[in-house]
Amino acid sequence: MNSNDIFDALNESYDESLFSMDDTDSDPNFNPVGISNSESDSDIDPEGISEGDLNVDIPTQTSTNILPDLKNLTWGPADNDLHDFTFNPDGLDIGINDDILFISLIVTETNRYANKKLASPNIKRHSRLQKWIDTNESEIKNFLGIIMYMGTVNMPTIASYWTSSHLLTSHLSHIMSRNRFELLLSHIHFQNNDVANLNNRLYKIQNILDLLNQKFKQWVIPSHGMCIDESMIAFQGRLVFKQYIQTKRHRYGVKVFKLCVSPCYTLKFKIYSGKESEVDKNDSVSSRIVMNLVDEYLDFGRTLYVDNWYTSVSLAHQLLERKTHLVGTLRSNRKYNPDYVVKKKLKKGQVIAQKSSSKVMVLKFKDKRDLHMLSTKHTDNMVMVPRRENKSKPEVVLDYNRGKSFIDLSDQMASYCSPLRKSLKWYRKVVFELLLNTSVVYALCLFQKTTATRIKITDFRSNLIKYLTFKPNMNQELSNKHVLTTASRNRCVQFYLNIAQEK
Repeated sequence: MNSNDIFDALNESYDESLFSMDDTDSDPNFNPVGISNSESDSDIDPEGISEGDLNVDIPTQTSTNILPDLKNLTWGPADNDLHDFTFNPDGLDIGINDDILFISLIVTETNRYANKKLASPNIKRHSRLQKWIDTNESEIKNFLGIIMYMGTVNMPTIASYWTSSHLLTSHLSHIMSRNRFELLLSHIHFQNNDVANLNNRLYKIQNILDLLNQKFKQWVIPSHGMCIDESMIAFQGRLVFKQYIQTKRHRYGVKVFKLCVSPCYTLKFKIYSGKESEVDKNDSVSSRIVMNLVDEYLDFGRTLYVDNWYTSVSLAHQLLERKTHLVGTLRSNRKYNPDYVVKKKLKKGQVIAQKSSSKVMVLKFKDKRDLHMLSTKHTDNMVMVPRRENKSKPEVVLDYNRGKSFIDLSDQMASYCSPLRKSLKWYRKVVFELLLNTSVVYALCLFQKTTATRIKITDFRSNLIKYLTFKPNMNQELSNKHVLTTASRNRCVQFYLNIAQEK
């Protein structure tokens, strides 16, 4: 398997049937709780349930604090009367467009930025920028390939990749000089600052964000299950919208909301750039983020899996109006939760659930701690846990674990051989994460789906590096490299061979 095979496969004609993901391929025993970064997922690992009575008497309850469109909402037993939405993705128009050229955009804006800086009267006489020459698409591909190579082969500093030491050996000097690489790295740009909207905190990378969001949705029609969660791009510099999330591996950084589908495709994302004001008291920020990310995939009978930051009774009704199910963990203090379920004291292994007149179920399960779940497609049915004798838990928990695995797997795959390094420029780090990590995982999934070939993410990255850094004469240059000897003469062997050939 070489780099040409990979790119030939990815450039084949589009076939809708190849990219319609089937959630039935998911492992029903997969439980991502142990590796999840989600704040809510820590509540979803019940080790077992004691033998005993799992049935709790449930009275009918009328909700007092309800949304204006839910005036007649009542809560009763969680029976089998559920919404039955027929899944039909055929009406989705994903709009194939191959005219998106990221490399051309980077070349244009990098040259524009460097030339404008070069024309500045404040530039120093001996600045490295004085030697600037415009870059091109071939050189930017080499540059991105070198960045990926630095993630695969880890060295202490950037200068180490160009050292002459035999201990630290690489051939990057045959691709690009160190000075040229550092010059490109310091002037890489993605937006024309003269026409940018300075009120948008993401203006430096907005072009790339829009193009990536457009590109991600072009090759995949998601199947039944989708999930939304946050990822963190590590960054510890000064940034007004830098976030701190204690449960993440990288606690400080730029927060990204992602919409993912099976097995680990990222269909859409949104960068958090500061606090958003609420339009009205009934429209929370979390609900608006969900509706914005999934808007194009509603009305087809899909199921959305989210954690407790997003889940609410009001969001469930918004999605039901668009023929979409909601499954997620639930905070006990959310508005419009049924008081009887939330306040009920349970013994270990017990479960209680109520369903509203609009067919929204809220469930409480007691193991090490209380776990609250909301679902519009489940009952309080208990199922045996695979590979655990005499252990069971609610069916909604098993389904939630399967649905939330998409984004966990995506983040896990992107973390292998990540090329990210410490940087003072947050926008450069975000773009490298999206282009060289998230997009690579996406491309790997497409390659495996189109070719039915399994390949490791590290091998896939290696083939991409070979493609991006390919030079026709590089092998000949390496074979003709002069070798110094320990003889007393002060010239190398190749010098005398050349002299002999001239004679």
